[in-house]
Amino acid sequence: MCKFSIIVPCYNIEPNVPKLFQMLHSRDYTDYEVIFVDDGSKDSSFETMKTLKSDYANYLVFQTVQNGGPGPARNLGIEQAQGEYILFCDSDDEFDIACLPVIDEFLVLHPDADMVVFSHEIIRGGKRIKCDPCSSYADSSVVPPVDIICGNCAPWAKVYKSSIIKENQIRFPARMTGEDTCFVVNYAVYVKKVYKLNRVFYRYIMNKGSVTHTKRNDFNQKTTFELLQPIYRMYFPEIEIEMFANTHLLTKVKQMTDAKCKSSQIKAWLAIENKKYPNWIKHVNYGDQSLYRKLIYKAMYANHVFFLKSILLLRRLIY
Repeated sequence: MCKFSIIVPCYNIEPNVPKLFQMLHSRDYTDYEVIFVDDGSKDSSFETMKTLKSDYANYLVFQTVQNGGPGPARNLGIEQAQGEYILFCDSDDEFDIACLPVIDEFLVLHPDADMVVFSHEIIRGGKRIKCDPCSSYADSSVVPPVDIICGNCAPWAKVYKSSIIKENQIRFPARMTGEDTCFVVNYAVYVKKVYKLNRVFYRYIMNKGSVTHTKRNDFNQKTTFELLQPIYRMYFPEIEIEMFANTHLLTKVKQMTDAKCKSSQIKAWLAIENKKYPNWIKHVNYGDQSLYRKLIYKAMYANHVFFLKSILLLRRLIY
């Protein structure tokens, strides 16, 4: 038993294993374990991690039966975790291991915390952008769980109580898109106290080779919005559920485009969804959106499929 378990899904990272192992190693704080889960890599990542872990007493290495994406890999890590609290780290991101004693001290001061959210940076093209998931709250404030449901649902930059995850069988669904949101939102249902810690301990590296930026064809899967509607209805009036519809529409349009659906099919589907959620566009906060998002939301609402496909193609060529 230890205070923290850090779960790291890995796929084809052999050249970066030494750097990753060193990044997550602390000489000053020892009350934690790191669980690396190789997700069926095609290179020698698993063998390299097994060899190097002998130098790190608190490192564990496992491997999934087959390549299933980061969700199932994280689930295997959850099953093996012995920590009182769980954190997640992606193998191609930066995690400040010096945060653990700081978080430990914070949890001593706030023993009722079911979740702690902290700030992170997005690194893209050499630029660093600080992201505060709960910007309207001061440091050490209590954040309503509903704000977690509405906010950034990436699994990292958050501290979870292991007992809540395991007692309620909260796991990442076996899907290639939206699994993060499903996990975080389902966890938030069981949370009573969320605290904010306004420190940057995590850096999300955006690159088109990462797991989350790989082209996939999940056209036949329900979107995260469709899966989580029962939970949204627990917290929001019917009209406010439309605030989540924008990501549902964008996800499905991308899926249909990747599946090479006909423009007429996409147009017909958008017509139905726009009629079903006629006010979704009013919930979009354009001040926080990139030009790409602004254009694509307007195109979806106007049902201009040719423009939609052009934007998606341009985005793919650039990134």
